[in-house]
Amino acid sequence: MVATYPSAGQGLECGLDSPPECGVPRDAKIEFRFDRFLLPSTAVRQAFRIYTGSEDLSFTTQPEYDLVERVVTFSLPNGALFQPGVRYSVELFVPASDDAGGFRAFDDAPLAEGDVPLTFDFRTQQIEPPAAPPDPAPWTCDQVVDVFGGSTPACSAGTCHSGRNARMGLRLESRAALIQTAIGEVAHQTMVGSKASAVLSNPPRMGVQMARIHAGQPENSYLLYKLIRNPNIYRDPSGVGCTTVHEVPLPAGTCPEPSEEESQRLADYFVRGLPMPRNSHVIDVRGLQRWIKSGAPCAE
Repeated sequence: MVATYPSAGQGLECGLDSPPECGVPRDAKIEFRFDRFLLPSTAVRQAFRIYTGSEDLSFTTQPEYDLVERVVTFSLPNGALFQPGVRYSVELFVPASDDAGGFRAFDDAPLAEGDVPLTFDFRTQQIEPPAAPPDPAPWTCDQVVDVFGGSTPACSAGTCHSGRNARMGLRLESRAALIQTAIGEVAHQTMVGSKASAVLSNPPRMGVQMARIHAGQPENSYLLYKLIRNPNIYRDPSGVGCTTVHEVPLPAGTCPEPSEEESQRLADYFVRGLPMPRNSHVIDVRGLQRWIKSGAPCAE
Protein backbone atom coordinates (compact mmCIF):
# COMPACT_ATOMS: atom_id res chain seq x y z
CA MET A 1 0.00 0.00 0.00
CA VAL A 2 1.39 3.40 -0.99
CA ALA A 3 -1.17 5.88 0.42
CA THR A 4 -4.40 6.13 2.39
CA TYR A 5 -7.19 8.62 2.86
CA PRO A 6 -7.56 9.73 5.55
CA SER A 7 -3.83 9.70 6.18
CA ALA A 8 -2.48 8.29 9.44
CA GLY A 9 -3.19 10.72 12.27
CA GLN A 10 -5.25 13.13 10.18
CA GLY A 11 -7.36 15.30 12.47
CA LEU A 12 -5.82 14.03 15.71
CA GLU A 13 -4.40 17.50 16.33
CA CYS A 14 -7.94 18.88 16.62
CA GLY A 15 -8.79 19.91 20.17
CA LEU A 16 -11.60 21.63 22.04
CA ASP A 17 -10.41 25.03 20.86
CA SER A 18 -9.97 24.02 17.22
CA PRO A 19 -12.35 25.33 14.56
CA PRO A 20 -15.25 22.95 13.82
CA GLU A 21 -13.93 22.21 10.33
CA CYS A 22 -10.73 20.77 11.79
CA GLY A 23 -10.45 17.08 10.94
CA VAL A 24 -11.74 14.63 8.34
CA PRO A 25 -15.12 15.31 6.69
CA ARG A 26 -17.89 13.19 8.16
CA ASP A 27 -18.88 11.86 4.74
CA ALA A 28 -15.31 10.85 3.87
CA LYS A 29 -14.69 7.65 1.94
CA ILE A 30 -11.89 5.42 3.22
CA GLU A 31 -9.45 4.92 0.35
CA PHE A 32 -6.40 2.70 -0.05
CA ARG A 33 -3.97 3.09 -2.97
CA PHE A 34 -1.80 0.12 -3.95
CA ASP A 35 1.24 -0.31 -6.17
CA ARG A 36 -0.03 -3.73 -7.33
CA PHE A 37 -3.19 -4.71 -9.18
CA LEU A 38 -5.46 -6.56 -6.78
CA LEU A 39 -7.16 -9.92 -6.84
CA PRO A 40 -10.70 -8.46 -7.11
CA SER A 41 -12.25 -11.08 -4.83
CA THR A 42 -10.12 -9.78 -1.94
CA ALA A 43 -11.23 -6.15 -2.29
CA VAL A 44 -14.08 -6.70 0.16
CA ARG A 45 -15.16 -5.20 3.47
CA GLN A 46 -13.73 -8.19 5.35
CA ALA A 47 -10.19 -7.14 4.30
CA PHE A 48 -10.13 -4.34 6.89
CA ARG A 49 -12.10 -2.95 9.79
CA ILE A 50 -12.95 0.50 11.06
CA TYR A 51 -14.16 1.12 14.57
CA THR A 52 -14.27 3.65 17.38
CA GLY A 53 -13.38 2.97 20.98
CA SER A 54 -13.42 -0.82 20.76
CA GLU A 55 -12.78 -3.40 18.05
CA ASP A 56 -16.19 -4.82 18.94
CA LEU A 57 -17.76 -1.59 17.62
CA SER A 58 -16.70 -2.02 14.00
CA PHE A 59 -19.27 -1.33 11.30
CA THR A 60 -20.09 -2.25 7.71
CA THR A 61 -18.84 -0.38 4.66
CA GLN A 62 -19.46 -0.72 0.93
CA PRO A 63 -16.36 -1.46 -1.19
CA GLU A 64 -15.52 -0.44 -4.75
CA TYR A 65 -12.32 -1.31 -6.62
CA ASP A 66 -10.94 1.16 -9.16
CA LEU A 67 -8.89 -1.06 -11.46
CA VAL A 68 -7.49 1.89 -13.41
CA GLU A 69 -5.83 3.53 -10.39
CA ARG A 70 -5.49 0.47 -8.13
CA VAL A 71 -7.57 2.18 -5.43
CA VAL A 72 -10.11 0.52 -3.13
CA THR A 73 -12.81 2.82 -1.75
CA PHE A 74 -15.04 2.01 1.21
CA SER A 75 -18.15 4.12 1.73
CA LEU A 76 -20.58 4.29 4.61
CA PRO A 77 -23.89 2.69 3.60
CA ASN A 78 -27.03 4.59 2.63
CA GLY A 79 -25.54 8.06 2.98
CA ALA A 80 -24.61 7.59 6.66
CA LEU A 81 -22.11 9.95 8.29
CA PHE A 82 -19.30 9.52 10.77
CA GLN A 83 -20.02 10.90 14.23
CA PRO A 84 -18.77 14.48 14.80
CA GLY A 85 -15.41 14.97 16.51
CA VAL A 86 -14.82 11.25 17.06
CA ARG A 87 -11.57 9.31 16.81
CA TYR A 88 -11.76 6.29 14.51
CA SER A 89 -9.31 3.44 14.03
CA VAL A 90 -8.58 1.63 10.75
CA GLU A 91 -6.84 -1.74 10.47
CA LEU A 92 -5.96 -3.61 7.27
CA PHE A 93 -5.54 -7.35 7.59
CA VAL A 94 -2.37 -9.09 6.42
CA PRO A 95 -3.24 -12.65 5.30
CA ALA A 96 -1.68 -15.01 7.85
CA SER A 97 -2.13 -18.12 5.68
CA ASP A 98 -2.95 -19.12 2.11
CA ASP A 99 -6.68 -19.21 2.81
CA ALA A 100 -6.84 -16.24 5.19
CA GLY A 101 -8.69 -13.04 4.34
CA GLY A 102 -7.00 -9.77 3.43
CA PHE A 103 -5.91 -7.89 0.34
CA ARG A 104 -3.89 -9.84 -2.23
CA ALA A 105 -2.36 -8.96 -5.57
CA PHE A 106 -3.77 -10.54 -8.74
CA ASP A 107 -1.06 -13.23 -8.61
CA ASP A 108 -2.08 -14.08 -5.01
CA ALA A 109 0.82 -12.22 -3.35
CA PRO A 110 -0.38 -11.13 0.13
CA LEU A 111 -0.43 -7.57 1.42
CA ALA A 112 2.86 -6.74 3.13
CA GLU A 113 3.99 -4.08 5.58
CA GLY A 114 5.57 -1.03 3.91
CA ASP A 115 6.23 2.64 4.59
CA VAL A 116 2.51 3.38 4.93
CA PRO A 117 1.07 2.00 8.20
CA LEU A 118 -1.62 -0.65 7.95
CA THR A 119 -3.16 0.50 11.24
CA PHE A 120 -3.93 4.18 11.84
CA ASP A 121 -6.36 6.61 13.48
CA PHE A 122 -8.13 9.78 12.35
CA ARG A 123 -10.58 12.28 13.88
CA THR A 124 -13.68 13.71 12.20
CA GLN A 125 -14.90 17.28 11.86
CA GLN A 126 -17.61 18.75 14.06
CA ILE A 127 -19.62 20.24 11.19
CA GLU A 128 -22.11 18.78 8.75
CA PRO A 129 -20.56 18.11 5.34
CA PRO A 130 -21.83 20.01 2.29
CA ALA A 131 -23.94 18.21 -0.28
CA ALA A 132 -21.79 15.90 -2.38
CA PRO A 133 -21.61 16.63 -6.12
CA PRO A 134 -23.32 14.08 -8.35
CA ASP A 135 -21.23 11.27 -9.78
CA PRO A 136 -20.27 11.66 -13.45
CA ALA A 137 -22.84 10.14 -15.77
CA PRO A 138 -21.74 6.85 -17.35
CA TRP A 139 -20.98 6.81 -21.03
CA THR A 140 -23.40 5.72 -23.69
CA CYS A 141 -22.61 2.89 -26.08
CA ASP A 142 -22.13 5.44 -28.88
CA GLN A 143 -19.40 7.19 -26.87
CA VAL A 144 -17.59 3.89 -26.41
CA VAL A 145 -17.76 3.19 -30.14
CA ASP A 146 -16.48 6.69 -30.87
CA VAL A 147 -13.48 6.17 -28.62
CA PHE A 148 -12.48 2.97 -30.37
CA GLY A 149 -13.74 3.40 -33.90
CA GLY A 150 -15.46 6.73 -34.49
CA SER A 151 -13.98 10.04 -35.49
CA THR A 152 -10.70 9.38 -33.66
CA PRO A 153 -10.00 5.66 -34.17
CA ALA A 154 -7.54 4.13 -31.77
CA CYS A 155 -8.07 0.37 -31.67
CA SER A 156 -10.17 -0.10 -34.81
CA ALA A 157 -7.82 1.77 -37.14
CA GLY A 158 -6.95 -0.22 -40.25
CA THR A 159 -7.68 -3.90 -39.66
CA CYS A 160 -6.59 -4.09 -36.03
CA HIS A 161 -10.07 -4.52 -34.56
CA SER A 162 -12.48 -3.90 -37.40
CA GLY A 163 -13.78 -5.75 -40.40
CA ARG A 164 -13.73 -9.42 -41.29
CA ASN A 165 -10.02 -9.82 -40.58
CA ALA A 166 -10.08 -8.19 -37.15
CA ARG A 167 -7.42 -9.51 -34.81
CA MET A 168 -8.67 -12.28 -32.51
CA GLY A 169 -12.14 -11.70 -33.94
CA LEU A 170 -12.60 -8.60 -31.76
CA ARG A 171 -14.39 -5.79 -33.60
CA LEU A 172 -14.85 -2.34 -32.08
CA GLU A 173 -15.88 -0.19 -35.03
CA SER A 174 -19.65 -0.16 -34.40
CA ARG A 175 -22.36 -0.77 -31.84
CA ALA A 176 -23.29 -4.10 -33.44
CA ALA A 177 -19.66 -5.21 -33.54
CA LEU A 178 -19.19 -4.33 -29.88
CA ILE A 179 -22.26 -6.35 -28.88
CA GLN A 180 -21.39 -9.36 -31.02
CA THR A 181 -17.66 -9.68 -30.31
CA ALA A 182 -16.86 -7.95 -27.00
CA ILE A 183 -19.64 -7.78 -24.40
CA GLY A 184 -19.87 -11.09 -22.58
CA GLU A 185 -17.44 -12.81 -24.95
CA VAL A 186 -14.42 -14.68 -23.57
CA ALA A 187 -11.06 -13.18 -24.57
CA HIS A 188 -9.16 -15.64 -26.77
CA GLN A 189 -5.97 -15.20 -24.73
CA THR A 190 -7.76 -16.43 -21.59
CA MET A 191 -9.47 -19.54 -22.99
CA VAL A 192 -8.58 -22.69 -21.04
CA GLY A 193 -10.13 -26.16 -20.86
CA SER A 194 -13.06 -27.87 -22.55
CA LYS A 195 -15.59 -25.16 -21.61
CA ALA A 196 -13.39 -22.26 -22.64
CA SER A 197 -16.29 -20.28 -24.11
CA ALA A 198 -17.96 -19.76 -20.70
CA VAL A 199 -17.11 -16.54 -18.85
CA LEU A 200 -15.91 -17.09 -15.27
CA SER A 201 -16.36 -14.35 -12.66
CA ASN A 202 -14.07 -15.70 -9.96
CA PRO A 203 -11.86 -18.53 -11.28
CA PRO A 204 -9.27 -20.31 -9.09
CA ARG A 205 -6.56 -18.54 -11.08
CA MET A 206 -7.20 -14.96 -12.18
CA GLY A 207 -7.28 -14.44 -15.92
CA VAL A 208 -8.91 -17.74 -16.86
CA GLN A 209 -11.92 -17.39 -19.19
CA MET A 210 -12.16 -13.65 -18.62
CA ALA A 211 -14.66 -11.67 -20.66
CA ARG A 212 -13.46 -9.02 -23.05
CA ILE A 213 -16.09 -6.77 -21.49
CA HIS A 214 -17.88 -8.14 -18.43
CA ALA A 215 -20.97 -6.00 -17.88
CA GLY A 216 -20.93 -4.64 -14.31
CA GLN A 217 -17.43 -5.94 -13.62
CA PRO A 218 -14.59 -3.80 -15.03
CA GLU A 219 -12.16 -5.76 -12.82
CA ASN A 220 -13.04 -8.88 -14.86
CA SER A 221 -12.86 -7.20 -18.28
CA TYR A 222 -9.83 -8.24 -20.32
CA LEU A 223 -10.05 -5.19 -22.60
CA LEU A 224 -9.38 -2.88 -19.65
CA TYR A 225 -6.26 -4.83 -18.68
CA LYS A 226 -5.00 -4.59 -22.26
CA LEU A 227 -5.51 -0.82 -22.16
CA ILE A 228 -3.94 -0.12 -18.76
CA ARG A 229 -0.72 -1.79 -19.88
CA ASN A 230 -0.24 1.18 -22.22
CA PRO A 231 0.96 4.19 -20.16
CA ASN A 232 -0.35 6.60 -22.81
CA ILE A 233 -3.94 5.97 -21.77
CA TYR A 234 -3.23 7.67 -18.44
CA ARG A 235 -2.32 10.95 -20.13
CA ASP A 236 -4.90 13.69 -19.79
CA PRO A 237 -5.98 14.87 -23.28
CA SER A 238 -5.45 18.47 -22.12
CA GLY A 239 -1.78 17.70 -21.56
CA VAL A 240 -1.95 17.62 -17.77
CA GLY A 241 -0.58 14.34 -16.51
CA CYS A 242 -0.56 12.63 -13.14
CA THR A 243 -4.20 13.33 -12.26
CA THR A 244 -6.37 11.30 -9.92
CA VAL A 245 -10.12 11.17 -9.28
CA HIS A 246 -9.64 10.15 -5.64
CA GLU A 247 -8.94 11.91 -2.35
CA VAL A 248 -6.14 9.46 -1.57
CA PRO A 249 -3.02 11.17 -2.93
CA LEU A 250 -0.54 10.02 -5.50
CA PRO A 251 2.88 9.49 -3.91
CA ALA A 252 5.25 12.33 -4.75
CA GLY A 253 6.67 12.15 -8.24
CA THR A 254 4.37 9.36 -9.45
CA CYS A 255 1.41 8.99 -11.81
CA PRO A 256 -1.50 6.52 -11.67
CA GLU A 257 -0.09 4.18 -14.32
CA PRO A 258 1.52 0.96 -13.10
CA SER A 259 5.24 0.58 -12.90
CA GLU A 260 7.05 -1.20 -15.73
CA GLU A 261 7.57 -4.13 -13.36
CA GLU A 262 3.85 -4.39 -12.54
CA SER A 263 2.87 -4.08 -16.19
CA GLN A 264 5.26 -6.91 -17.01
CA ARG A 265 3.77 -9.03 -14.21
CA LEU A 266 0.36 -8.65 -15.88
CA ALA A 267 1.85 -9.71 -19.20
CA ASP A 268 3.59 -12.72 -17.66
CA TYR A 269 0.51 -13.81 -15.73
CA PHE A 270 -2.41 -13.49 -18.15
CA VAL A 271 -2.50 -10.28 -20.26
CA ARG A 272 -0.99 -11.64 -23.47
CA GLY A 273 0.30 -9.77 -26.49
CA LEU A 274 0.96 -6.08 -26.96
CA PRO A 275 -0.83 -3.33 -25.00
CA MET A 276 -3.77 -1.55 -26.63
CA PRO A 277 -3.90 0.64 -28.58
CA ARG A 278 -0.77 0.10 -30.65
CA ASN A 279 -0.31 3.85 -31.06
CA SER A 280 -0.07 6.94 -28.87
CA HIS A 281 -3.82 7.58 -28.84
CA VAL A 282 -5.19 8.78 -25.48
CA ILE A 283 -8.26 6.90 -24.26
CA ASP A 284 -10.40 8.01 -21.34
CA VAL A 285 -10.13 4.64 -19.65
CA ARG A 286 -11.86 5.99 -16.54
CA GLY A 287 -14.95 6.77 -18.60
CA LEU A 288 -14.81 3.30 -20.10
CA GLN A 289 -14.56 1.79 -16.63
CA ARG A 290 -17.64 3.73 -15.46
CA TRP A 291 -19.59 2.48 -18.49
CA ILE A 292 -18.68 -1.14 -17.80
CA LYS A 293 -19.49 -0.68 -14.09
CA SER A 294 -22.94 0.68 -15.00
CA GLY A 295 -23.67 -2.57 -16.87
CA ALA A 296 -22.14 -1.77 -20.29
CA PRO A 297 -25.54 -0.67 -21.66
CA CYS A 298 -25.60 -1.17 -25.41
CA ALA A 299 -29.12 -1.89 -26.67
CA GLU A 300 -29.53 -3.95 -29.81
